Amino acid sequence: MMPTKRKLRPMDPHWFSKLPDEALIREAQILPTPGNPAPLIDAGKATFRRWVKGGIAPRPIRLGGTSNWQVGALRRWLLTGEVQP
Repeated sequence: MMPTKRKLRPMDPHWFSKLPDEALIREAQILPTPGNPAPLIDAGKATFRRWVKGGIAPRPIRLGGTSNWQVGALRRWLLTGEVQP
């Protein structure tokens, strides 16, 4: 028997506001992807990574080889444009 593909459910449009500031999210939740109909920003992966590298967007926290962004840092950036080192 072939394994079935898991269907992606659209995210609740208010999912980001329900997370605590300490929560970590991945790039696929921040940017538009086929499985993310409610991205936080409307920018491509290369553009977002350029912003991170240039200090325009918050830097990720690396855990086990994956990049994760702290919700609180993303909120500050989205609301005020501030990026804390």
